Amino acid sequence: MDSKEINDKIKEGWLRANIIFEVIGKPAEHIIEALNKLVEVIKQDKKIIIISSKVNDAIETENEFFSSFLELDILLKDSKKIVEFVFDYMPASIEISEPSNFNFKLDEMNGLLNDLATKLHKYDGALKQVNLEKEILFGHIQEIKKALEAKGIKLIRQEVKKEETKEEQKEKSKKDTEKKEDKQKKKTK
Repeated sequence: MDSKEINDKIKEGWLRANIIFEVIGKPAEHIIEALNKLVEVIKQDKKIIIISSKVNDAIETENEFFSSFLELDILLKDSKKIVEFVFDYMPASIEISEPSNFNFKLDEMNGLLNDLATKLHKYDGALKQVNLEKEILFGHIQEIKKALEAKGIKLIRQEVKKEETKEEQKEKSKKDTEKKEDKQKKKTK
């Protein structure tokens, strides 16, 4: 798509955005494949036009996982579509680059806010369900533990390493990437 076509779409009301997706996992080939599949899925949406996409090489992190990211330059049909995009695909970062400003009609804004509220309620409900199921499972484990102890079987508790949150993983991955880039720069000097 050339710059004239892009400008024509923006004049029609489309929004241009730079999007970043980050994936952490293993093996490295799997995360690269997942990011490439994501590009193919996004291409199927008629309200999104991909101007360019780049899947970056996977970099090994300190915890033996791999990290990679996808950079997209895309056009989205309207403000509603960009909000849907964020909720449907949950990118790590999104920056609207064009137009520099735009107006919302009252009914559009009300629709977006109601969609936002609906999605948040849906996620809140799912989280509450998972927490409830966790509590039920913990209760069952305690009952099994008591039953085993009543039969003279003592369980030994092993310390489990704390799982890192996604934010901690992202921060660690970012630091790992910076360290590797610094090493790369030193090698080339």
